[in-house]
Amino acid sequence: TITIVPPPPAPQPVDVQVIKHVNHPVTKAGQTLTYTLNVKNNGPATAPNAGVTDTSAIGMRVLSIKPSQGTCSKGVPFSCTLGALAAGESAKVTIRAIPRQTGSELNSVSTTPGCASDGSCPADPNTDNNVSAAKTRVKPALLLVKTVNHKVVRAGQKLT
Repeated sequence: TITIVPPPPAPQPVDVQVIKHVNHPVTKAGQTLTYTLNVKNNGPATAPNAGVTDTSAIGMRVLSIKPSQGTCSKGVPFSCTLGALAAGESAKVTIRAIPRQTGSELNSVSTTPGCASDGSCPADPNTDNNVSAAKTRVKPALLLVKTVNHKVVRAGQKLT
């Protein structure tokens, strides 16, 4: 007697999306920024272990990372494992950080549905909404402007 066991069904696809916001798109060096990541599962199936990875080209000192569910690693870049998100459910991650240098960047985050404990990983056929970015420009906290009272001088002439 031969018993044929069919393979387990492939997991249904999921559509996870992420939207990133920053409270101050233009800031001064040393000012605290708050980034908000909103991760949503648009379904149709449950995302078994949704996660996000956030990168920053500008050096940041991360003060706190608070997910509405799951856990996050502190640092730059950082990642969060948000756990299962049923179709229609959302999770939020709030990050407070201080930029360490001036400049502009497109600070981006990406999300994935993750894999189940049995190793099955659902596909996400709509990857267009898996990445989001917040443009941040960090200006110097101190701006030095130097002026002179004469543009052309003779040797020995006083300048102000």
